[in-house]
Amino acid sequence: MSKTGSESDTQKKSKPKRPSLREMHKQESRKRLVEAGRSMFEENGFLNTSVELITNAAGASRGTFYLHFNSTAEVLVEAVTQAHIDRVLELFDNLASLESLTPDSLQSWICDYISLYEETKLIMRAFLQGQSRGGQDVLNTADEVLEGFLAAIVTKISLMREKRGFKPDPAEDKMRALLMWAQLERLCYYWFIRGQETIDRKRAAALISESWMALLIESKRN
Repeated sequence: MSKTGSESDTQKKSKPKRPSLREMHKQESRKRLVEAGRSMFEENGFLNTSVELITNAAGASRGTFYLHFNSTAEVLVEAVTQAHIDRVLELFDNLASLESLTPDSLQSWICDYISLYEETKLIMRAFLQGQSRGGQDVLNTADEVLEGFLAAIVTKISLMREKRGFKPDPAEDKMRALLMWAQLERLCYYWFIRGQETIDRKRAAALISESWMALLIESKRN
């Protein structure tokens, strides 16, 4: 067999298979349900959003809904993941890749995080409502997503400390990452979920950046 023929065969084998029309239709149906779900959750909250509301908004049948999801809780989690969690993870990718870690660069990043939370506050409000009042199914699904989310953040913080000469320490890095994330997350909750933004945003970001610098560059004390 010629080299050209061999390369051609390899290219054919490695070429990704195009999804069928049926699969593309299925993907599009799921996308419409998630988008409609997000709109309904933002408008009505989690408890007042039903399968019927979502299917009507998506122009889909109940049968189509249950082909993709078992409950509105699953739609909520997927909507939150796409709208908020995936984008937060992108932010942490950017944070971990910063060439220069300074209070100013951290402050700018924190302002980006706050702006994202402000943009997604309505779906986050529904997500928190679902966790507190939506039953164990919502809580279990949310816990799985958040566990993976926090694990990814810990990985990024560990990488940042390793770049600065600290040996990996899973327990220590996890504690530092949780303190950093919880500090910023609770502030955003106070501002955008509870509607209590009464302090200067830039000043708050500056103070948080100072705290984060200490958590990122201080050595472990015995």
